[in-house]
Amino acid sequence: WQMELPLYLASFAWTLHYDTIYAHQDAKDDARAGVRSSALALGKRTKPFLIGCGVVCIGGIGAAGAASGEAALLMPLSAGALHLAWQTRTLDLNSRESCLRLFRSNRDFGAIVFAAIVACKLISLASDGGDGGGSSSGAGSLHSGSSEGGSGGSGSADGGDDGGSSSSSHIGSGRGRGDMNEKRAHSSAEHVDTEDTC
Repeated sequence: WQMELPLYLASFAWTLHYDTIYAHQDAKDDARAGVRSSALALGKRTKPFLIGCGVVCIGGIGAAGAASGEAALLMPLSAGALHLAWQTRTLDLNSRESCLRLFRSNRDFGAIVFAAIVACKLISLASDGGDGGGSSSGAGSLHSGSSEGGSGGSGSADGGDDGGSSSSSHIGSGRGRGDMNEKRAHSSAEHVDTEDTC
């Protein structure tokens, strides 16, 4: 009911607004025929009544938009409010032509509200699409960065293994050369002892 009730009240108020304007076309005929119309009942209070209907109408549509998460509807809806204000200001209650013209102009008010709703919906969809694309790009970049970081780590590990292997080979080579030197020294000592004996 957060959206439905305000929208229902707005529609009801708008109906009273344009129907009252229409009723004033036949106000004189209603008076002669003894018909108790809203135009005769309101009399000089018609314009304040129309203002009240306009306020309820615009307020109801705005409240329904806010409840649905389309608060941006309030900006284009101001054009509809200005249109209803224009109707009330320029209305000549004693002229059938004026009443008929402004009664028919309510189709323009309906078009304004419809265009405002469609525009807000399109803007909302475009905004959601842009946010989704940005999130996907950010996630892709993060994933790519993580993969590269992992590869770098593997490279470092491989480098460490290679370095360890080289160090081990170097140490092994050094030990081999030391053993050979020891054998040579031992052979030289034996040769000296043999010459002394002779």
